[in-house]
Amino acid sequence: MVLKNTRAAATLPPEAIRALELQSIGNTVDAEAHFRNAMSKYPRDARVLYALGAMLIQEKRLEEAEAILHKAVTVQPSHAESWHTLGVILVGARRVKEALSCFEKAVKIRPDFTEALTGIGEAMIMQTKWREAERRFVAALKIRPDYTRARHGLARALLEMNRLHDPAQRANIIKALERKGIDSGRIVFMVATPGWREHMAVYDQIDLTLDPMPFNGCTTAFEALWMGVPMITLEGSWMGGRVGMAMLKALGHPEWVAETEEEYIAKAVALAENVDLRRALRVPQREKMRASPLCDYSGVARALEDAFRHMHGRA
Repeated sequence: MVLKNTRAAATLPPEAIRALELQSIGNTVDAEAHFRNAMSKYPRDARVLYALGAMLIQEKRLEEAEAILHKAVTVQPSHAESWHTLGVILVGARRVKEALSCFEKAVKIRPDFTEALTGIGEAMIMQTKWREAERRFVAALKIRPDYTRARHGLARALLEMNRLHDPAQRANIIKALERKGIDSGRIVFMVATPGWREHMAVYDQIDLTLDPMPFNGCTTAFEALWMGVPMITLEGSWMGGRVGMAMLKALGHPEWVAETEEEYIAKAVALAENVDLRRALRVPQREKMRASPLCDYSGVARALEDAFRHMHGRA
């Protein structure tokens, strides 16, 4: 997570500008030193604190990032970006009520802040408040119609509310896909199946699963892999967005895990076009899965026991 607004970055103190330059080439150690030097000289500049917090998130030092961002919103409560980024950390920690408060503050400061509006929607999904989530995603898409995260979130909310039977909702989804160059004849809306066997049989009609983001498929991902369907996932920054990655690595297919949206698309296209590979993988995949850590129930139980003992020892 690097500060992308070059005009805004240019107005930062010289030490912070140098820190961003070092961060951009991967020298985060020296970048942090320059950020902290800038903090000592400009302790009430929320932009410096925000930039350092963003880098700490990238380094997965989330507790430190949270503390820095709390400091940023304390010295400058009107800094919307810090409120939003703090909310992202809190969502990842499953502190949803706190996260919602941060996102709401960001939107109050900047009503057109699509990332924060989408963050509210995603947090509402975590609370199973589907209609509230839908409202926020729609608001974000009115501002940025092509915003991928909001579209994914809206589709999830509509699915959960079983609204895809509504012709108007289907028409909206078809129009959105057509704007991306997808012919409407390629789009199929699946109806609910009467039972589990019929549900699992649907996977026989699927060549490739695209794991949704930022909330991974979880149960449906496991089902697809069990039925021999390959899956592409995008590695997320929080638990709910890293389930697909964990499954695929345990299955022995780390090559199906993407680190960027561009890589996600490239991997999906490559696997979709490689019919022979998909055919060769489909039949043996269930036995491979059965022999993998994904189905090692005793091993998982022992690992969980060890984790509990470790936590108890630290208490």
